[in-house]
Amino acid sequence: MGLFHPVISEWFADTYTSPLEVQKDTWEAVSSGEHVLVCAPTGSGKTFAAFLWGLNQLYTGVWPSDRTSILYISPLKALNSDIEQNLLKPLQSIHERFANTGMNVPELSVRLRSGDSSPSERQRIFKNPPSIFITTPETFFLLLSQEKGRNLLSGIRCVIVDEIHSIAETKRGTVLAASLE
Repeated sequence: MGLFHPVISEWFADTYTSPLEVQKDTWEAVSSGEHVLVCAPTGSGKTFAAFLWGLNQLYTGVWPSDRTSILYISPLKALNSDIEQNLLKPLQSIHERFANTGMNVPELSVRLRSGDSSPSERQRIFKNPPSIFITTPETFFLLLSQEKGRNLLSGIRCVIVDEIHSIAETKRGTVLAASLE
């Protein structure tokens, strides 16, 4: 946990005791700037590992928090529980921990856009870009075809693609691979 801000390391130790091997390997690779493909069983902490590194970068100011720095793409519509467990709960808890120290830290925002998003929510994303943007492969593709969408995505520092195995050999996977490139 030496790669993380002391407040995040302390929070992690109080919450989880120690990291799993897959998490340590992930953090070592991403901290050196490598692209990483993490393969491990469901529930092993892969998504959480990716989000925690991104939160560290945002809270320490390495990545800007006033624009979209993290893009999370999932092909699954039922990703709410994954987001809640791996991002929103840790985000709230870590923010409280920083606030209790009296440190001035940024307010991080998270927004989701999918085909079900209302027109007003879509516009709100462009007017106030979130620190962390959650979307589907199809919506990501559509954003790349619009100037506003490309502007929103122009500052991305980290892309987390979840559940890639479920679409890797499909047309959705091909479109996602081309979009990412």
